[in-house]
Amino acid sequence: MSFLKLCPSLERLFVTIDPKSYCVEKITSCSTEVAGRNTKLKHLKLVKLDGFVNQEDEILLAQHLGEIVTTEPLILASAVGISLRKLINDPFYQQKQKRKSNYIFVEVKDMNQLCLKHVHMVL
Repeated sequence: MSFLKLCPSLERLFVTIDPKSYCVEKITSCSTEVAGRNTKLKHLKLVKLDGFVNQEDEILLAQHLGEIVTTEPLILASAVGISLRKLINDPFYQQKQKRKSNYIFVEVKDMNQLCLKHVHMVL
């Protein structure tokens, strides 16, 4: 994560993993120290995750990103055989649930809901 802090003006981040060669032990922590503690991504609008083997890893990466951004970017995920999904904060999450996170992915049914509103759209 620390290398992202070297790009504070980053607006879009695309993370693509080859699922056939993706075999990593669970990482329980991420370093955010290298580039300085006060450096945050202030302009990140979109994160696209592609090729992850499981949803838990996608959510874990999103949580680590949350530690270094000042905005709430749109986080999308896709994988072979799975439709496009959007990460949201689950309003019904309770600490006692078996899930480790309050984030869930929901299927994107209407691609128009992904477009950011532009000024000219309301004219």
